[in-house]
Amino acid sequence: MKKLNLIILFLATITCYGQKCKAHISNKDEMTEVTTELWGGKLDSKSTIVSGKGYDIKLLVAMDKEANKPYAILNIVNNVSADDADIFDINFTKGVEYILKTEGSLIKLKIDKVFKSKNRFMSTFSITNQIVSTLTETDIKLLSTENLSMFRVITESGQKIEGKVDNKNSKKLKSQFECFTKNNY
Repeated sequence: MKKLNLIILFLATITCYGQKCKAHISNKDEMTEVTTELWGGKLDSKSTIVSGKGYDIKLLVAMDKEANKPYAILNIVNNVSADDADIFDINFTKGVEYILKTEGSLIKLKIDKVFKSKNRFMSTFSITNQIVSTLTETDIKLLSTENLSMFRVITESGQKIEGKVDNKNSKKLKSQFECFTKNNY
């Protein structure tokens, strides 16, 4: 009887906590009423309260419904003290590649577009770069079947922004990319 109760509890847990395919971000354009779903999440982040410096890097994928092609957005937000706003700027060059490393492969993505914005809030200055790249079927398959382990992107001035993706974030990303595949193919 105890084994039967344990099995029922296990099956109920799987049913309740099973993978729910919900986009990381879902935006509806009020004018066109077109909804864009972005799948993915955090690659890495770091903040230093003492110096006011930090960054937040996300990898998101979406489907261009008009062209019926998947694309990736590498969203990089850098924060510095507002006092450093005049000397702090980060740029990326269109056409340059950046790299995502999975368990067994390298995914090289070319920068197709860069959208940049700057924001000053109280004592913090932030620069957001949204790097857009076209994805191939192979890229999508690798992202949805293998865990991401590292990333590297190089700024226009030659500075490397790179890091390791921790296991927790890697599993969440893989799950999100699996959901993207289920919902778009």
